[in-house]
Amino acid sequence: MEPIGFQSLDKAKTELNAMIDEYAEEINKAYLQNDNELTVSLSVKFSPGKAAGDIVMKAGITFVESKIKHSVELLVNERQLSLFAAK
Repeated sequence: MEPIGFQSLDKAKTELNAMIDEYAEEINKAYLQNDNELTVSLSVKFSPGKAAGDIVMKAGITFVESKIKHSVELLVNERQLSLFAAK
């Protein structure tokens, strides 16, 4: 197995920068829609390739474009009979 070298790391940086540039508008839109708070996760995975010296690099970006917040609070009394209870 080959060590992760400068070429692999340089390619990872290039790809992550390209993803940030590609999604800059969507990232800003998501930031503004989510109460000025947003987590953007960048990932890089390295694994050995088939040929000698090959390293497979997989880069990714993840963020949530919209935040849905829904909550319900109910009071249920199990002793209260429903008007439509089966007889």
